[in-house]
Amino acid sequence: MLRENSAGEGFPATQEMLVNIHVTLDSLPGFVLRNVKTGTLRNEDQQSFPPRNARYELQEPLDLERVDEPGEVVARIISYTAHINPDMA
Repeated sequence: MLRENSAGEGFPATQEMLVNIHVTLDSLPGFVLRNVKTGTLRNEDQQSFPPRNARYELQEPLDLERVDEPGEVVARIISYTAHINPDMA
């Protein structure tokens, strides 16, 4: 979703990305976690599209369950920042 912060202005805008993840650990082969509910990453000051050098923040903790034993939350991602198309200078 991409939404203008001020109607008719275009940018800056608020952009949300919905994410689903799988977590694997080299030290625990076959141990795979997935999110219980879809997560939301948000940038409330998007300056262009496609995004350039943009930071997106996880909006609420993301509960994780085992893929092979669903139903029990075994881990939680409390916060996460995604840096999209960072300037390489």
